[in-house]
Amino acid sequence: MKRFTVFTLPAMMVGLTVLPGSSVAQQASYPEKPITILVPYGAGGASDQLARGLAEASKKHLRQPILVVNRPEASGTRAISDALGSTPDGYTLALGTVATLTLSISASAFCGDHSSTLVGR
Repeated sequence: MKRFTVFTLPAMMVGLTVLPGSSVAQQASYPEKPITILVPYGAGGASDQLARGLAEASKKHLRQPILVVNRPEASGTRAISDALGSTPDGYTLALGTVATLTLSISASAFCGDHSSTLVGR
């Protein structure tokens, strides 16, 4: 667990800083309000600890806090659905896993919803 956190958190921070220049995250005024990370699992688990560690580490780099919101309903797909349905302004993020992202995307494709774009691989 410690090895996972030690290597994953810096990798996530590097990923956030090398986003394309036209992204919302690199504008001079960003963030103007708190950022929300939706976690698809309950409090206390590995995903929750990772999100809270990222929120804590970002305090010295951002002018606004990162709020961690746990949404474990519907096997974790509720958080992903809420993030996909939010305004695409960079203030609502989701911490997804293979299980939650695969199921959510499969359901969207099945229902014919092609209005969302995923970032990352």
